[in-house]
Amino acid sequence: MRKEALLCLSLMLTQSYAFASSETDNTLKQAEVHALAQKGYTVKGIVKDQLGEPLGGVSIVVKGTTVGTTTDLDGNFTLNVPGNNVTLSFSFIGFKSQEVSLKGQTDLNIVLSEDAEMLDEVVVVGYGSMKRSDVATAISSVKPEDMNLAGANSRDVRQLLDGKVAGLSITRTNGSNPNNGVAVQMRGVVSVNGDIAPLVVIDGIPGGNLDLLRSEDIESIDVLKDGSAAAIYGSRANAGVILITTKRGSKGKTSVDYSTYLTHYWGIERPDFMDATEWRSAMGKFNNPSYMTDRGSDTDWFDTLLNSGNASHSHNLSISGGGESTLYRASLYYSNLEGIGKATDREQYGGRMSLETKALNNMLTFQTNMSLNYGNMNLLGGDGEWESALRSNPTNPVYNEDGTYYEDYAKDENKVARLDQQQYDKQQTTSSFDGKLIFEPIKDLKGSVFVSYTRDDYKERRFYDVDSRISYNSYNSGGYAWKKSYMKTTRTLEPTIEYTKTFLDNHKINAIAGYSYQYQVYEQLEAN
Repeated sequence: MRKEALLCLSLMLTQSYAFASSETDNTLKQAEVHALAQKGYTVKGIVKDQLGEPLGGVSIVVKGTTVGTTTDLDGNFTLNVPGNNVTLSFSFIGFKSQEVSLKGQTDLNIVLSEDAEMLDEVVVVGYGSMKRSDVATAISSVKPEDMNLAGANSRDVRQLLDGKVAGLSITRTNGSNPNNGVAVQMRGVVSVNGDIAPLVVIDGIPGGNLDLLRSEDIESIDVLKDGSAAAIYGSRANAGVILITTKRGSKGKTSVDYSTYLTHYWGIERPDFMDATEWRSAMGKFNNPSYMTDRGSDTDWFDTLLNSGNASHSHNLSISGGGESTLYRASLYYSNLEGIGKATDREQYGGRMSLETKALNNMLTFQTNMSLNYGNMNLLGGDGEWESALRSNPTNPVYNEDGTYYEDYAKDENKVARLDQQQYDKQQTTSSFDGKLIFEPIKDLKGSVFVSYTRDDYKERRFYDVDSRISYNSYNSGGYAWKKSYMKTTRTLEPTIEYTKTFLDNHKINAIAGYSYQYQVYEQLEAN
């Protein structure tokens, strides 16, 4: 069992208000109305789109207050409202906002309409882009201004979609640990092998590495949610596709942008386990010496694992601009992330560059992206530590009288000793290059060739000191060392021809033909 609550530096405070009537009456009915208005009541309901599909992540707020909630994956919601004569406001990206006056209603069935102004918006659909009004598929688009920036301090940019895409569930797998990503699942998706995460495509690269992205570098995120995704990218897209487009330069003066953030976590709630005094009292009730393993100390083993001074910070600097025929953008970043648990730190730095240039009277366009990321991760802390610490005898000391670590070899190991006597880290270097050549000899006909190369290279190391408990139990006090080297390279080639023609004002033909080739090589070596 794990129960953990974290409080981040950015807080959202909620407050409810009660309304009371100034009039009095002796009738039971008026008294009930008065009590309802004063105490409030619970409203339940469901929110759907015009096709009857439930909408998850819809924001619901009592107008004029900060009281609110969001719908779950099935579009359901429950909200305690502060009175019977209030108005609820429903809002969701891509749909028109709607207000509903309750007037004592307790069950609501809300249908949101799509925002017609978004139908002319251009969205990425794989091997190109189309107007939203021309897309006959379920697709959601999220722009930077709509992203959940509360997730920007995560290394996994998919957390930016949390609560923003109907039917998409985003879950942090291990609290504040920056070395753990997120679990992503599309509603209704099932898999016999358990792999139900959507396919990530970054600037046309299927299976793109998210370590190469920062929230500041993202132009848009489009999510394909039905069978059309598999029609484009094959069976690997059965769980949907997340299409990420990065920012490019724009014509005009050179622009320089800098962004940063600072995060600190506090522990505000923890399971109620006995301290040393309570433990001694409980053990004394057994009146059996075999239970009285009192080592004379008062140790909060849970607290020994807390990194109370944690501080995470990130910095991103970008420069962009361009002229009539050439656009450019380059960015550099650095981040140093710490979780609330000890030995969960992560340091990263890298950069990204994009270039777009036109020639031959704009008939020929060349686009390219290059990116590099280096990460240094401490993987020693985190998983399973908290539960073990809560089970440990609170009367056990951390140190012996001679200054060495105390170990109760019949019970859980000394967690402080483990963090000092063991090492488990990972160094990762990820790089990516892609280029696209587009040739448009005549209007409506366009041919292109896309190539990309990505490389993911990392080294993992484990070391157990000769004095460590695991060395004593498993390696005859001889210590242990292990190292793993891993490299994956991916090459992609995609030539396509596209024809688009509009005739008789409101008739349109769009056809695309192409070939997709992707080749991956894995190499791995372990030694101990």
